[in-house]
Amino acid sequence: MKSVIGFLSLLLIVLLSRAGQDTAAVPQNGSVAASRSGAENVDRMVVRAAHSISDSGIDRRNAVVFTSKEIKTTAGAAGDISRYLGTLPSIVSALGAKFDNTLFVRGGRPSEIVFFVDGIEMENINHFSQANGSGGPIGFINSDFIRSVRFYAGDMPVSYPPRMSSVVDIDMKGGSFSSVSGSAGIKLTGGLASLEGPAFGKEGSFALAGRYVDFSALRSIIGDEGIPKLGDLYGKLLYLPSANLVISATGLFSYNTYRYGYPMVQQGDDGAAHNSGIDEIERILQGGAGLLFHYKDESQEHRFQVSYSQRDGQSYDSLESFSDAFFTQHYAKNPVSSNADNRMHASLNTSSQFAAGENQSITAGIRAYDTKYSFSVSDESMNSGTCVICQNDSPVTVAWVEKPVEKAIAIEGPELGAFAGYELREGLFSASAGMRADYFRLLDDVALSPRVAGMVSLGNAGSIAAGLGLYHQFPTDLPTILFDALSVNVNLPDDSLRTSELSLLGQAKPLRCWQATLGYRLTPWGLVTSNVEVYYKWYDQEYRFLSPDVQDVVYTTVGGAPALRPQDGHRRVYGAEVSFVNAVRGWLSCSLGASLFDVKNQFDNAGWYDDWTDVGYTFSASATASILRDHTVSLSVSGSGGRPYCPELVRVDCVGRRSATIDTTAGYYSRRLDRLLTTNFRYGFTKRLFGAEAELFIEIINLLNYKPVLEYKFNGTGFQEVTPFGITPIFGISVRF
Repeated sequence: MKSVIGFLSLLLIVLLSRAGQDTAAVPQNGSVAASRSGAENVDRMVVRAAHSISDSGIDRRNAVVFTSKEIKTTAGAAGDISRYLGTLPSIVSALGAKFDNTLFVRGGRPSEIVFFVDGIEMENINHFSQANGSGGPIGFINSDFIRSVRFYAGDMPVSYPPRMSSVVDIDMKGGSFSSVSGSAGIKLTGGLASLEGPAFGKEGSFALAGRYVDFSALRSIIGDEGIPKLGDLYGKLLYLPSANLVISATGLFSYNTYRYGYPMVQQGDDGAAHNSGIDEIERILQGGAGLLFHYKDESQEHRFQVSYSQRDGQSYDSLESFSDAFFTQHYAKNPVSSNADNRMHASLNTSSQFAAGENQSITAGIRAYDTKYSFSVSDESMNSGTCVICQNDSPVTVAWVEKPVEKAIAIEGPELGAFAGYELREGLFSASAGMRADYFRLLDDVALSPRVAGMVSLGNAGSIAAGLGLYHQFPTDLPTILFDALSVNVNLPDDSLRTSELSLLGQAKPLRCWQATLGYRLTPWGLVTSNVEVYYKWYDQEYRFLSPDVQDVVYTTVGGAPALRPQDGHRRVYGAEVSFVNAVRGWLSCSLGASLFDVKNQFDNAGWYDDWTDVGYTFSASATASILRDHTVSLSVSGSGGRPYCPELVRVDCVGRRSATIDTTAGYYSRRLDRLLTTNFRYGFTKRLFGAEAELFIEIINLLNYKPVLEYKFNGTGFQEVTPFGITPIFGISVRF
């Protein structure tokens, strides 16, 4: 059985560490250095602003903020940011096998989300993820070093880079200012270690942590198709030269490789089935580094940051396990095929906020961003042969020639942006207005994104907030789509391929989405914070596809030249959310959330059809209780409606070869897969003995062992159900000194 993170269900972790206290973030105050007195070995505490430039009024109202403790103690989160986000209303993260972490926020795509880690802009934050998506089964952000996470699902401040769906802004902890402390951990298949302490004569601190897991030794025990290896590193250097200035440097690195084999059935020209196998190797390297200068006093705040991030993803199909000549004769050499999608991002961001009177402030900044895409593909098919085709339902043997494909190109896409905003706070009323301007060099296009928001406090009767804005972004998946579509032409040299791709990108427009929100918040008697919000999103620069089964962005004109489909298609989303959270967090913290929403696409026939992510509703409930100070118990339940899908049929040709095709008579996306439901439990026991703190926990994911059908996969002869993992217990023990 595999765990929630895709690995072995039993994890035994032993941590050894020394006492050390972290820096603390107080969003309402400035950047000052303070010390706590009255005890020996008490750490210096740094009180400084959280990562976001604007911590007042409207922007604070629109953000969902949670901490490392909530991520680690909430049942089902398994210490992962994306899993915790998946419990919020209008967010679905379980549409793939094993309940993966791919986030679909308010009908948006994963490519519409931007992740920040201490200001470093990342493609995503998960191991085994796909480019342009948040996917993967486990995050590479070490939850032990997370200070807080700020999440925006709507009304995103203009200070953030151009994205249409949401922002995940992660603020990481620094090290201890007073003493050196460390931790070391071991588990059956790997280990972890960390070290932190003062730096720069105790005017700063450092933190360094690493984790590594290798399940190769347990291949026979796990009994799975693939064996993963993964590791990640985190480091942060913090320096406070004055009470108002903070200088920090953060670095992240993650590595994972996944090799798996699976049986393969393919039918030959004679219709006979040939059984063999295939080996596939996947490797992904991700990481980033950033340097931040942050100055803040009573009347102004300034940030200057430079950062770099990279994602290198490669996959290979090997011939090592092939045994049938039917397969081997089709390929010129080994590996059979390989693909690489590598991206490097460099950015410079500045933001400044000034007080313009007692109740007003002005914010402005610039963004310079550069992405270099490097793509390669190798498909080593044989040079010549014969094949059987069907003409008038009769088999005909024809000769054919097919050259191996080897293509590699690199393109670069600079972006320039600037923003300005104004905020007014007058009594019970606050309002903001802002404008973003972004230039996308690959598209040779400028996008203007105005946004306004307002909030009225009704005193004990709660508050009402509304927002309206226009959002743009570069279509981050388009360079990959174009390369995949054009690289199959073996007669097209790399230089010509690059020229064609750049030409098509120049025809594209930025993606665009109008958004409107209206919310009401009430905290009666200071006990429970209730929030109701409705939203509407209108995408009006989507690609106009012919139908749900014909969604190719590139098509061939009558003259034989490649072209992009018209970008005048539409997608619309509307929904409503409700949530209840206890405002007084003592021995018990609990929350309840639910949403109803609808996502539709308009196709070439002017008809509106369900989007494949439209599950219709979500719900979640969780409660965490501290009992007798030493015991913590958490229970959570979350679920959503079934995903719409197009039924498929098995087609048999004139020689008996089978293939899958969409059943166009059944109605596009007219049926739904099983509803999603997961119940999770966590128990933790903490005890302090002789200056050390010991913790024992057990977390059970999918307590009711529910396995919904998430997809149907054609295996060469028929359709196979794709289901998630079953009941998965995770055990752990730690000791801290």
